Amino acid sequence: MATACTITLTWPEMYHGGMCGVLRRQSSLRAGLRDRWGLDDDGYSRDVGGALAELAVAKYLGRYWTGLNGRIKDDDVLGLQVRWTAPHCNRLVLHPDDADAAPFVLVTGVAPELTLRGWILGREGKQPEYWADPTGTDRPAFFVPQAALRDLSDLIEEVSLCHTRA
Repeated sequence: MATACTITLTWPEMYHGGMCGVLRRQSSLRAGLRDRWGLDDDGYSRDVGGALAELAVAKYLGRYWTGLNGRIKDDDVLGLQVRWTAPHCNRLVLHPDDADAAPFVLVTGVAPELTLRGWILGREGKQPEYWADPTGTDRPAFFVPQAALRDLSDLIEEVSLCHTRA
């Protein structure tokens, strides 16, 4: 199992990440975008939580994060994709169209305390044994257990490789 690392965001960081999340949600609403995977909520908490998780990953890597790239398919942080969930016990969720070569980082918790759990390449997480529909709402995906994630110590090397590939 990967070694976890808890990142504590400062109040100014939380303000910045929170505002980026709100701007993302408003941009999606303005464009008439709907959730691709059938979630039926207002989306604000997901966008704010996701933005704060990205900020936590950037802080862990010692990099500045603007949070305002403006394009859904862009990398979240330095070639990485960040997946966030509030419950610490949850798994990393991958969808069939997620990039096979992209590294995905799982972040859990609620700001200001966010925990980086580990990471995995898309192709490594898209295993038949991880395919599930745990909510029973016809929204199956790959649910990668935390025990299958790579250690965070390898993440810095992966970020360097992402920049070399670009």
